[in-house]
Amino acid sequence: MTDQIHPHPPITDDPARHETIVAEGVSFDDFLTQYAEVHAEWLIGRVILIGSKSTQHQLILGVLSNLVSYFLRFKNLGLILSAGVPMFIDNDLPALDAQGYLTSGVLAGFALDPTLLWQEKLPAGPALVELVQQMMGDAI
Repeated sequence: MTDQIHPHPPITDDPARHETIVAEGVSFDDFLTQYAEVHAEWLIGRVILIGSKSTQHQLILGVLSNLVSYFLRFKNLGLILSAGVPMFIDNDLPALDAQGYLTSGVLAGFALDPTLLWQEKLPAGPALVELVQQMMGDAI
């Protein structure tokens, strides 16, 4: 059950980020269903609304992300990874199967092993094709 903090919730500790706490005591499952259409984050039971980003903001972010990513790759210093996005597929199909693989409601038989996402060197060429074939299994 959701406990509302205030009818007009206060700004968080960082007003520059345009964040507003709208609820506390929210389970992750409730967050996924009740806030699916809202740009919000769940943090240990708190639901925090995030200010929307303009198209210009997204374009600038993309350019800067690419520049830094290319630099890091060129210097072999590391990778830039985006923040995770919580997903809710439906009640009958969890986002993770019994083995902990990510599933898809669109691609039948698709199961992605999350440990593959943390390799230091990403597969390319024939190795990438083979990896996709393994992930797709009988679906292709």
